[in-house]
Amino acid sequence: MALSRNYTAGTLWIEAVRDVEVDKQVQQTWNFEKFKLMDRSIITVISQFIGMMLNDFMDTLIITPTSDAVNLATAGAGGTPVRIFRTAVTHLAIESTSLTRPCSPKSVPDFLAFDTTDLQNRTSIAFTIEGESIKFKKPAALAYGTLTLHYPRLPAALTAVGDGVDVPDGPATEIVILKLKSLIRERYGLPKRDYSNEMAMLVRALYDNYAVTTSNEEIKAQVEALR
Repeated sequence: MALSRNYTAGTLWIEAVRDVEVDKQVQQTWNFEKFKLMDRSIITVISQFIGMMLNDFMDTLIITPTSDAVNLATAGAGGTPVRIFRTAVTHLAIESTSLTRPCSPKSVPDFLAFDTTDLQNRTSIAFTIEGESIKFKKPAALAYGTLTLHYPRLPAALTAVGDGVDVPDGPATEIVILKLKSLIRERYGLPKRDYSNEMAMLVRALYDNYAVTTSNEEIKAQVEALR
């Protein structure tokens, strides 16, 4: 379920183009491109603030491996993709019913070097993400059991005007709208507008919303990164 209760793709777009005047030809063009522009603005904003917004995007998946790899493209419910937020992948955790502690995340080189015959690894399951797969290693005597994957998910993609916007209501959605306004002006060669003051107020409100302490310098840096 989308996080916003106030916005659909349709209403988000209407809000973003409220102060934009273009000819019919541009309007026809953006009807084909608007969902990509909205998705781009959402991913840009959430990527930038995922550290404080992480709990909004954590999801859980139960898997029972039948081999040493799980294909993320088909591991979701009904064979759907598991869309992991790769910029926040360090927050991914996997638990096994065969272990009393979480599985061990590894970089690809460390995973390849993981020795399943080493005594210190006799009760360990190692994993890494490579491409569209989660790969596992374990000692021969240890079963994978049932695995619970806790992962940061990507916001749901928008494909129709009635789709809910997968961003929490409040400052986050308002930042997305301002970012979308900038992307629209850039994409269609429209006169630029400086949204820095409005963006700064919204970014500060976002930090306040998540009870995260910040500084004027950090707010300025975040606004600059959103240009």
